[in-house]
Amino acid sequence: MAALNDQEYAVQRKETLRVAKSLRRHCGLKTIYNATTGITTQDEFEFKDVHEDVLEYIQKYGRELLDELRGVTIPEELRAR
Repeated sequence: MAALNDQEYAVQRKETLRVAKSLRRHCGLKTIYNATTGITTQDEFEFKDVHEDVLEYIQKYGRELLDELRGVTIPEELRAR
């Protein structure tokens, strides 16, 4: 996301938040890592901090997430248009 301009970032952030909400609602996931949740502008983005958090999250929950996603059917309203 760091390569996006401010307008593109806002659009992409909105979409990632929508996907996270849908994963909670339709897949029953309770914990979803989304770096943009508390980062409303690119000026607030600290890659080093996010990078470390992502690695820690993947190490802790990666296998569980993959197991949950196997066989999940994506609802029609969430599919790419």
